[in-house]
Amino acid sequence: MGTCIDHEPCPKCRKDGNDRTGNNLARYADGGAYCFNCGYFILPNGISAISKEVQKDTNAISLPGGVSQVLPERALQWLRNYSLTDHDIKLNNILWSEYHQRIVFPIIISGTLMGWIGRSVDPDVVPKVYTRGALHEITYILGNTRASKIIVVEDIISAIRVSTAEGCAVSPLFGSHVSTRKMLTLRRYYDELIIWLDKDKEKESVKFAQKAREFGIKARTVITDYDPKTYSDSEIQSFLTE
Repeated sequence: MGTCIDHEPCPKCRKDGNDRTGNNLARYADGGAYCFNCGYFILPNGISAISKEVQKDTNAISLPGGVSQVLPERALQWLRNYSLTDHDIKLNNILWSEYHQRIVFPIIISGTLMGWIGRSVDPDVVPKVYTRGALHEITYILGNTRASKIIVVEDIISAIRVSTAEGCAVSPLFGSHVSTRKMLTLRRYYDELIIWLDKDKEKESVKFAQKAREFGIKARTVITDYDPKTYSDSEIQSFLTE
């Protein structure tokens, strides 16, 4: 989150009866803050959350050190290649890690950091995608969560792009497998499931839709020549209404 400029009491530690010295929370120049004791953090835009332990060991999920809300031009250009706007960047808490040389996408559900995705913009930085947290086990929803239908896509950028479609809820799979558990979870809240995977997963998407219908879920696929994230807002809308 940039350069540490001060230390202050951590509200989470204080609530739990800790941080008697009043300096657990490190405050950074960009407005963010992080407690290295309990994992409580505040993103530079003011959103606060608590790290969550999602593994059986003692490694708690936390944002990478030194993340900043200020993205370098090469990262901004990479995001703009997929038509992500400044509003999209702020709304989705997209950050930059200078240490990791990656764009960072925090995955926050109900104030809890479930994990994050790091995406390199330099071909020399490998692997190009790095994830932290058991993201494939969660259901993360963007867009209009009260919509009657939900679209599942493979990656977070496609999810952000498709969520711009009017009246749509979108869930990234963080992969390409639609599990039975996820189908049944989505059925509880949505009337229709639309599966829009990348072109190389066309056969799999058809099978997933068929399986969903066997569970009594209204389901269909969207098959396109390119990944969902490459299309314009109007094209995305037209694919979903066909």
